[in-house]
Amino acid sequence: LSDKSRYPYFSRTVPVESFNMRAMASVMKSLGWRVCSVLYSDTDMSKSFASEFQQRAVENRIKVDQIEKFLDGNYQSILGACQALKRSEARLMFFLAQGTANVEGALVASNATAIGGPNGYTWISGELGSATAELTFEGKLAPRKLLRPLLFGWLSFQLDALYSKERRSRFESAFSTVDPRFVYDPLVSLTMDLFGGSRSAYDAFGYDAVWATALGAASWVSQGSVAGGLAQAIRSVRFVGASGPVSFGNVTGDRAAEGLTIRGANVRSNASDGSWVQNWNQA
Repeated sequence: LSDKSRYPYFSRTVPVESFNMRAMASVMKSLGWRVCSVLYSDTDMSKSFASEFQQRAVENRIKVDQIEKFLDGNYQSILGACQALKRSEARLMFFLAQGTANVEGALVASNATAIGGPNGYTWISGELGSATAELTFEGKLAPRKLLRPLLFGWLSFQLDALYSKERRSRFESAFSTVDPRFVYDPLVSLTMDLFGGSRSAYDAFGYDAVWATALGAASWVSQGSVAGGLAQAIRSVRFVGASGPVSFGNVTGDRAAEGLTIRGANVRSNASDGSWVQNWNQA
């Protein structure tokens, strides 16, 4: 979707994934960590992450000592990459891959090669897991109980669109006042039970996407509905939404980073909850 030659009218309220790479490098610098190595999968997305992180590392004068790539979802390949990482002088490892199989493989392989958290190494990841994956660092769960001790020494950096109790409370209160009978639509699987309970960051992004579209459409109509102008009208809106200040790049349509917060979680297998070690905000 970032290829504007194929999707020239696409805009998004969810920040691009590379936003996490900026946060990771910035936090490294603020904590005085100057040397690291990178382990990433051979998918296009992970390659993009690795390239972006290297760029941000250079900007922050961080040395990337070694970079190892593995075949996506292939444990033997992950194991081989971890064996190669043993040669690195770094004791800080960045894991840039998605999916439970890759995370599980990295946990087991790093432990098998003695470069895991229990061996004195620190591993940093972005948001991992999926809607169906058991391992999500936000919930502090591992795919299997036997893997939980291997989470020791891992840090997870997650985008938190509903950062602060005040922002979350205001957004969830708005949902609680909605009568789902008037908005229920089986066509989009918006079931009535979705209106109860805690909201996620992606609920906030979706809410802001609707507002961005509505505000952009209103502006476009007021300007005479010029052909091809709706996409640009949406990209020109500026407002404070549920996920924070919302604005877009005029050329890319990507969400601007201003006002968004990345939270760093110290994942500890012997605790019911991880402790937040660092917040990063692109003010």
